[in-house]
Amino acid sequence: MAKIPGNCCSDGESSFIVFHCRKDGMLDLVVRAQGLKPIFLRSIDTKDARHTAAYTAHQIVDIMDTLGNDRFTAILTDNAANMLAAWAFIKDMFPEVPAAHALHFLVQDVMAIHDFNNTLEKAKKIVAFFKNHQVPHAVLASIQNTERAGVLVLPCSTRWGSALDCVKSVLKNKQTIQVR
Repeated sequence: MAKIPGNCCSDGESSFIVFHCRKDGMLDLVVRAQGLKPIFLRSIDTKDARHTAAYTAHQIVDIMDTLGNDRFTAILTDNAANMLAAWAFIKDMFPEVPAAHALHFLVQDVMAIHDFNNTLEKAKKIVAFFKNHQVPHAVLASIQNTERAGVLVLPCSTRWGSALDCVKSVLKNKQTIQVR
């Protein structure tokens, strides 16, 4: 089997497994591969199982074994203690698969560089202006619908791809938001 292209992240353009723990104790597993719609794999009734590092690592490895270990280019976890500890178990078994959360820290370091940060801050101010002013927002939305320019996006700190999405959305709407 070919390797699924891309790193594991939640920006919709990469390959990853989503582990969603519902309040009722069910663990939903969804696989997302570049160019494909998300695929519901299965739900696991965790019953009284605690979501420890060992339990979580076992679930991740089980999915990787089921789909083929060589098909994963990265593993994405959040920074919860049990997820970071699960990664410690997994990295010994699959040293060639990087942890995507490390990429988040790398992107944060890059965004701290003055030119990158300055560009992002300008884009955020533009987006915030339209989000916080009803009339300009309504005019912009009307033009966006006509020109199919797409919506403006504000970044969030937990999704490192959203900084790029913010800047791209402003660039895509550049002619639309310029004073005519």
